[in-house]
Amino acid sequence: MTEEVVTKKDSLMDKIHAHRLSITAGAAAVVTAAPAMAVTFDINSTVGPLVDGITALIPSLTALVLGLIPLFIVMAVAKFFPDLFDSILTKLRM
Repeated sequence: MTEEVVTKKDSLMDKIHAHRLSITAGAAAVVTAAPAMAVTFDINSTVGPLVDGITALIPSLTALVLGLIPLFIVMAVAKFFPDLFDSILTKLRM
């Protein structure tokens, strides 16, 4: 008689447990490389000047908006009175 050899396929969890050592070694390599990467990419040197430029513009933009508000009020009043008189005259013609 011949013997049959049945091979069992590894499940995904078995493969993960088998490679657990290599996964933890890779994670350790990333953790130790992170401080070296932080030296080359400093967030304060890239975003800081951008934020400083935007905050330097805020007083100018505020002055522009506050300067335009009286102009809008004058334009609204200047448009209101001719429209008012026009509506009065059209009603008188009826």
